[in-house]
Amino acid sequence: MCEVPEAAQAYAWGVTETGDEMRRTRLLAVLAIAVVAGLMVTGCERQGDLTQRVGVASTWIPNLQPATFTIWAGQNQNAGNVTVWFDQTKLYIKYQTTGNWWISETHAHAATSLGGIPQKNGNPSPGKFEFKNTFNPKVQTWTYAIPVKPGWVEGTELYIATHCVVSQLVGGKYVNEQTGWAGPHDFPGRNWAKYIKYRRYIKDVRLPDYVVRARVDEGSLPYFPPSTFTVSLTGITETFYDVWNYPDTSYPGWCAEHDKGILVFNGFNEYLTKLHSTENWMLPGYPDIHPDRWDNVNYLLNHKLPGATADDIQVAIWWLLTPEDPKLPLDHPLIGNAKTMHDEALLYGEGWHPIPGAGQVIGVFLDIQSMFFMGKPMPLRFDIQPVIIEVDP
Repeated sequence: MCEVPEAAQAYAWGVTETGDEMRRTRLLAVLAIAVVAGLMVTGCERQGDLTQRVGVASTWIPNLQPATFTIWAGQNQNAGNVTVWFDQTKLYIKYQTTGNWWISETHAHAATSLGGIPQKNGNPSPGKFEFKNTFNPKVQTWTYAIPVKPGWVEGTELYIATHCVVSQLVGGKYVNEQTGWAGPHDFPGRNWAKYIKYRRYIKDVRLPDYVVRARVDEGSLPYFPPSTFTVSLTGITETFYDVWNYPDTSYPGWCAEHDKGILVFNGFNEYLTKLHSTENWMLPGYPDIHPDRWDNVNYLLNHKLPGATADDIQVAIWWLLTPEDPKLPLDHPLIGNAKTMHDEALLYGEGWHPIPGAGQVIGVFLDIQSMFFMGKPMPLRFDIQPVIIEVDP
């Protein structure tokens, strides 16, 4: 492991012996053997000439990422999905049923306010929606391609209502006809109709496209909310990015995978890394990370429960990103505050994006390329922990 004697290594491990000892076991610091090994250092070379605050701007980007929502038939039967996405000129709304569910009607409407969706007493009126179709024979998929309207400018949040009528094909006959709605949000009326909120443009962070240095230190700084560790960046050479050089600021950091570790011991805690926004990046090369949960993670980072500990938040992140890890239920069961935050992120986080001007953070993913030791890069000799930091653009 990076040619450091085993006894001299200090790791922030995702996997620990027991849940109660998570931080103590994950963030080890073995000093004495390092001295014997001659590998202990008091600090690493830093770019001290770049101490000014770097990062003064952020940007709007087209929201080209599809967002998928369950079609609930009769309020509690999963009949498939509605997926919404943009290209440069159109909004797409795709209905796709699964199993033996079939569609006989669809109604869709998109507006820049909830009041812009036809309704009466807070209950939507699908028959008055702008886009509608009936199908005979029935279909299992249908897509509306809606031209972008003049008012759908940068930052516009659309309210999208997607109604359908579905039934099940059993023994050659259609039975169990139900009304279907998709989306996490409730209309204000008395029925159970749902709607979707989706932005044409989303706020994103401007990040350097070159490798920078990241130092990972044990624990949170006093002025941070709880975090698993603190991350400081150096090597940012332009003034228009949304990340800043140390010592002007540091960032709260979180583990992205449960079963990997990262060195946090002084001298072995600097890395060369690429920075990627979780608002605008798919993660190649990380097959254990759930690819569709970054909206949920960003929701969680911005909706932490008062009183939640770093351990609570970290466990919730692991259960969002690596729920298939077989060791996770034993090492860190999903209970208490962690479960509450995890469940709320799943319920409300689909298609969620930070709100401009609200002081909300965006998760930035550190794709670590190599270690940095004694002023030189060193190749990684083990699977290292991918890291998320919180950045407020």
